[in-house]
Amino acid sequence: MSEDLADLFELELDKLANQYEMQQRAEQQGADRQVDEIAEKLKELARRQQQEAERQQRMAAQGQQSSGGGGGGEAQRQLAKELEEAARRLQQLTREQQRQDLADAARQLQDAANAMRQAAANGSRDAGAQAASALDKIREAQQRLS
Repeated sequence: MSEDLADLFELELDKLANQYEMQQRAEQQGADRQVDEIAEKLKELARRQQQEAERQQRMAAQGQQSSGGGGGGEAQRQLAKELEEAARRLQQLTREQQRQDLADAARQLQDAANAMRQAAANGSRDAGAQAASALDKIREAQQRLS
């Protein structure tokens, strides 16, 4: 009788362990899916930032002034806003998953957003270099997420 009871107890323990492992696996897959979504968003933001950096470099080469409140500055501010949102999502995942790579990527994104805001605020003065710096930071964050 005691052996049967021990076997039943062992079976129940195995069942609970399997349920726990399945839940852990599902949570990890959900987190991985979110990281993949953020990585895709970063790819799109990097493409848009590349276009903005090229536009600013062309304007600088032509000697034109890019007004801080004009189209280029507004584009930089919008990109910065989207990057900050991605950084917040990564920070939330960092808290849930306790992963340093996500925290590092979130920090990179925040740095890139700051560089974009600075490029927008400075107008033509160093805007191309700051836009390129922001692009480099986005790409570094992408590599961390890969």
